[in-house]
Amino acid sequence: MKIIALLTAFSFYFFTLSFASAMEVEDLLSGKFLIKNVKHNEYLYLADSDRISGDRIAQGSDGIFKKSIFIFEKDAEGYLIKNVKHNEYLYVTDSDRIDGDRIVESRKDKMSKSYFTILKDNKGYRIKNDKHSEYLLLSDKNRISGDRVVKSWGKIDDNSFFSFVVYDKDWF
Repeated sequence: MKIIALLTAFSFYFFTLSFASAMEVEDLLSGKFLIKNVKHNEYLYLADSDRISGDRIAQGSDGIFKKSIFIFEKDAEGYLIKNVKHNEYLYVTDSDRIDGDRIVESRKDKMSKSYFTILKDNKGYRIKNDKHSEYLLLSDKNRISGDRVVKSWGKIDDNSFFSFVVYDKDWF
């Protein structure tokens, strides 16, 4: 009896992992999601008060907050990533930089630098900004108010991979 229970639990666990990893990019267009950095095991969010040039900064934390919930939209230009709490779109800055790398901020209006391509591979998902052809990453060392900064960079490294966690319950 214990063996059957163990096999059942293993099968459920395996199926759950398989289903989660089988999510296609188009599946992101329905529902709300948390964006989790694979390397740091932290969730992206939009800061309430941390701003550069007046726009909110995207950061990462191991906590989950209302400001961590995103939806994905698609129009003729491509994919947009919108924060639910602040009702703002992520974008990669032209001039705001930390250690030479562009940072990710948000605004209520769509701009050419607000569009992304989402690419799937065996390590997770990469989020590439269409205007700058750079990949989002969660910084190893750059922090603001104690939390990691979301930046963009032309190269791919371990900081550049994300997973998407379905936000299907009212956790708050």
